Amino acid sequence: MILNKLELTNFKSHEHTIIEFNRGISLILGENGAGKSTILEAISYALFKDTTGKINDLIRKSPKTTDVIGNMLVTLYFEHNGTHYKIKRGKEKSKSIAELRFKENEKYIVKSKGDRNVNQEIQNLIEMDSKSFLNAVYIRQGEITDLVEKTAAERKEFISKLLNLDALEKSWEDMKTLIDTYKELQQENIGKLSEYDNLVQDKEDMTKKIENTEKTIISLKSEQEKVEQELEQSKLNMEQSDLKKKEHDTLNNTLKQNKTTLELITQRKEKLDAEIKDIISDEEEVKKIEKEIKPLPKLKEITEIKQEQTQLTQQLKQINETMKSITDTKNNIQNTKEDHDTYLKLKETLVQLEEKKTKLSEEKTINELKKQELENKEKEKEHITNESKIQQEYIQKILKKDNLNDLEEIEKLIQSEKEKNKTFKEILEKKIMTNEKEISSLESTIKTIKKSLKNLENTKDKCPICQSEISHSKHEQLSQKYENEIINAETRIEELMEANKKQYKSLEEVKESEESIDKIDISSLKNKNEEYIKLYREVKQITKYLENRSNIEQDYQDNQSQINSTKEEMNTLETNYQNHIHYNKTYAILPEIEDIITTKEEYETAITEKTNKIKEIMTTVRVKDDILRTIKHLEKQEQRYHTLLGKIQNKEQLLREQEDTIKQIAQEEITIQDTSSKINELAYNIEEHEKIHDTYKSCDKKFNEIKTNLAVEESNLSSAKERLTEKTDKIKELNQIKKEQDHITEYIKLLTKIREVYSKDGAQKDLRNAIKPQIEKNTMELFSEFDFPYPEIKLDEDYSITVKNGNSSLSLNMISGGERIALALSLRLGIAKVITKNKTELLILDEPTIHLDEERRKELVDIIGKINFVPQMLVVTHDNEMEPLANNIIKINKENGISSSEEI
Repeated sequence: MILNKLELTNFKSHEHTIIEFNRGISLILGENGAGKSTILEAISYALFKDTTGKINDLIRKSPKTTDVIGNMLVTLYFEHNGTHYKIKRGKEKSKSIAELRFKENEKYIVKSKGDRNVNQEIQNLIEMDSKSFLNAVYIRQGEITDLVEKTAAERKEFISKLLNLDALEKSWEDMKTLIDTYKELQQENIGKLSEYDNLVQDKEDMTKKIENTEKTIISLKSEQEKVEQELEQSKLNMEQSDLKKKEHDTLNNTLKQNKTTLELITQRKEKLDAEIKDIISDEEEVKKIEKEIKPLPKLKEITEIKQEQTQLTQQLKQINETMKSITDTKNNIQNTKEDHDTYLKLKETLVQLEEKKTKLSEEKTINELKKQELENKEKEKEHITNESKIQQEYIQKILKKDNLNDLEEIEKLIQSEKEKNKTFKEILEKKIMTNEKEISSLESTIKTIKKSLKNLENTKDKCPICQSEISHSKHEQLSQKYENEIINAETRIEELMEANKKQYKSLEEVKESEESIDKIDISSLKNKNEEYIKLYREVKQITKYLENRSNIEQDYQDNQSQINSTKEEMNTLETNYQNHIHYNKTYAILPEIEDIITTKEEYETAITEKTNKIKEIMTTVRVKDDILRTIKHLEKQEQRYHTLLGKIQNKEQLLREQEDTIKQIAQEEITIQDTSSKINELAYNIEEHEKIHDTYKSCDKKFNEIKTNLAVEESNLSSAKERLTEKTDKIKELNQIKKEQDHITEYIKLLTKIREVYSKDGAQKDLRNAIKPQIEKNTMELFSEFDFPYPEIKLDEDYSITVKNGNSSLSLNMISGGERIALALSLRLGIAKVITKNKTELLILDEPTIHLDEERRKELVDIIGKINFVPQMLVVTHDNEMEPLANNIIKINKENGISSSEEI
């Protein structure tokens, strides 16, 4: 499979990105978090809908909460076995998109739709499942170094996962769970079958019990029929007796009601007789009261006239008081007028003085603010003087010179010191760099000599460089020479490091001096000097201003004295001032004196008329001294009079009612005699009635007992039959479990045998042993491309790696770092070729240089550059060192949360 183009729309951080892939090495370059790995995730999603999270997590999130993005689409163009394809996957609102097309006559024709169909079609094309394909073409972060740095057991587990052998291990583990499940079921069945024999015995006992119960029910039904006939005859006798009793009770109740009615009518007649007698007595009393209350209206009239006369007299008194108040108020107005007018003049004077006080107060406040301002300026002057003194002392200390007051001189000295420090710093840094380079060169020399010395130790009479024959003594001399060279180089390194230590210390001192000089702020000194001069002038100006305004304080005090004396004088006059205003207001609301005199005369005339009227009435009636008591007595008598009249009016009605009650009494006495005769004729006997009831109750009780016993027996029969059915069904169920138990036992044996096949020592071991030679062959073929002097690579049963060097077998720890990287990459690609059956066209490397030091990173970059057996390679990295390897570079950038691509 060769990838041609990838289009992303709203996929994760990519709003709209189009990437063209070429054959050879395509470098996907960008900073961490820019969206590089998203490209690989999009390829995996397009081909197999493979994703670590939910589909909604793949949709780009807008930074604006109101902007909801509902659509997402990934389109991948690729070719396989000469045919070009286009696959689309994504989501549009709630609809899922999945479509595979192939190219024919410059048009893309639909091959399949729907996630499941597209996945199956892709697997058919590449002839492997998604996991195998990704394991073959996708080399994840750290996989290359893991292959050589992991232990043999970890490497074995890792390679098993790549080859999908871990699926067999999982099946082996899952099979145990399945077997345990069936064993648990087997134990449950044993528990269930433990009650089988008891159930069979219970069934036999239950059958016999049912037969006995059925016989008892037949006997009870026969007895029930006999008792039922007796009960019906007894019931008929009881009903006839009940009818007779009911009639007897009804006649008795009627007789009681008639007697009660006769008694009530008799009582009513007696009451009527008493009421009629009272009315005759009341008629005599009415005649007496009527004569007594005749003078009552005239007496009430006299009382009303006297009340009116009293009210008129009180109002006349008020009028006389009002006339006196008018005269007094008018005199008071005249007496307080002079003090009122003087008070008003003083009030105007006080207003003028208060206005003057406000102006003087404002002037006084200005003076106080100016004094405060003068004080603040003086403090600022003092503060600037102290700060300038501290800065000058610091400068003199740093520059090591006394009496430095001239700013220009200070600037020149600072510039001179900076130039000296810069020159000295450059000299020290140059010496340190020279020493560092020499140390690095010596360390490299030591490494080379140690390697040669090690090779020399592994040979006896051969030169480790040219492999020529040498004598034993020459071999010893060469060894001693290497050791001396190492000692000399190490001694020189120590000398250089000691020298650098001193130079670093001097460099620190220079830096401290630079920092001290940088702290000197000339511009601040200049600003403070200018500020001091400005403050000096302002202080002088404010002092002169205050001298010219020294009289304001005295003017303010004089004005305050005048205000106080004016207020004291006004206080002595204020009472008469307020009284004068009050008298004027009172006089204004009082009536005119002429109107008051006219009203007085009218009231006096009305009083005289009332007196004459009383005299006139008294000539017609006799008036006692206590007229009110007389009126009260006569009013009570009048009330009694009206009450008696009401009672007398009912006399005729009461006489008619008296006549009716006499007739009713005679009728009720006749009715009572008739009812008594009927009771005697009925001849009801209560003892005979109770005996008939007892006979019925006895018979009914016996019938209900038989009925209850019959119901109990029938219920027992029904329950027994149900339990018999349950036990029969349970026995059938247990017979079925017996058969199932035999099948489970056989099935557990079969599963145990199958599990042994899936074990590590079974099919897993066989598959690893079968695949291992092919992995070795592929790895060796790829490793030989790098021109290392190792003709053979071996993997043992536990996937420990050894390489052949002549007759020697070397472990991974015995070869160089670059050789280990190349071997790891070859092994990883060799496994990929096994998975794809030697049809590897595409290789994807995700951050291959991550976790590597600088030297191993460079070695891996060189090794990747030598790979030429894969038509297309995608490398995702943030490492710029890989740029020279690439046929094309795709730069991924991210701005404002949106990723984009550009081809470099």
